[in-house]
Amino acid sequence: MIVEVNLKRKGEVHGRDYTCRRRPGEAGHPGSRGGCHGSSDRRQAAAARWVHGLVCAVAARLPRRDGGLLGLAPLGPAVAGDGPAGEADRAALRLALPTERQDWQERCSGCGGDLRSGLAAQHALRAGQERRAAEQRALHRWREGYKEERTACINRIRGLLAEFGLVFAQRPEVLRAVLSEVVEDASNELGAVARMALQRAHLHWVELECHIAWCDERIAMHVKSDKQAKAAAELCGIGPVTASALVATVDDFKQFKNGRQFSAWMGLVPRQSSSGGKSVLGEITKRGDEYLRTLLIQGAKSAVFTAHRRSDRLSRWIVQLRERVGWQKAAVALANKHARTLWSILVNGQSFDPEHVATKHQMASRAATPAAAG
Repeated sequence: MIVEVNLKRKGEVHGRDYTCRRRPGEAGHPGSRGGCHGSSDRRQAAAARWVHGLVCAVAARLPRRDGGLLGLAPLGPAVAGDGPAGEADRAALRLALPTERQDWQERCSGCGGDLRSGLAAQHALRAGQERRAAEQRALHRWREGYKEERTACINRIRGLLAEFGLVFAQRPEVLRAVLSEVVEDASNELGAVARMALQRAHLHWVELECHIAWCDERIAMHVKSDKQAKAAAELCGIGPVTASALVATVDDFKQFKNGRQFSAWMGLVPRQSSSGGKSVLGEITKRGDEYLRTLLIQGAKSAVFTAHRRSDRLSRWIVQLRERVGWQKAAVALANKHARTLWSILVNGQSFDPEHVATKHQMASRAATPAAAG
């Protein structure tokens, strides 16, 4: 094997332009006596000799497989400066390395094959994980699209009924319960075309509900088969949809240094407007993935409204926080806490414990116990 070390072209030594701009025959021209402030040919030859000496010193310390030393090809006439100036333009140093390539291939064919097969298996595993994550992300997008279509369909039904003076409660369950009776009731002012439109809209509504239910089934299957999603679903306020979306969106939780970085990436940390040593915290930054942030806040709302039914340490903290700052801020604070807790659980491989106490609190309590005893 031959390793070539190409020198720089004329006029590019050390990043400066040494090209002579004097006419032939003038004092200082490379062709005249004295050269042009040390011509580039001489600089090239000096650099080549220096590199050649350095390579010789390194080659003398590298043993060959046969017990000898590495051989170094001699410098060419262009590098040595004996040839014309134009030949020094593309001078190269050649280092002759051992050529026992076939022997090495024969001895390392087994381990090389194992290494290649192992790398191929890792690439295949990584590609499979990325494909499944992409499928889950697409499934969540489809589910959100079906939800938007369902909302639009319900609003169209309400608008058509309102044209004939029929107004019902805003909950979809109430409208679904009375829609069939309204269509079949002959005493109202609905016309034949309006009744058929309501029937088709009702069928479309049922179809959208079936699509959403199918997406929920696939998401539940994903949570059951994925360890990280199953661990994330143990938190109060984190359901299958949130757990599946979290695992499908974030490939590797170890890319975040700590839980605060993960919550900041989610946009759940307050915006700072500090100046002159005065710390001013505003609303949350709302950066990162909007879908994940929405799911975390919605789940935190349900946990805040049901915290009074539980007696664990986290629920007691939620109740106190709600009484102090209100349920809106308490829900956002709990979503931030959930993000940090999820990072710790998924990175360290632990299970969720609502009675868990931070390590620094434990150290502080241990340090305070001997002082109180003394």
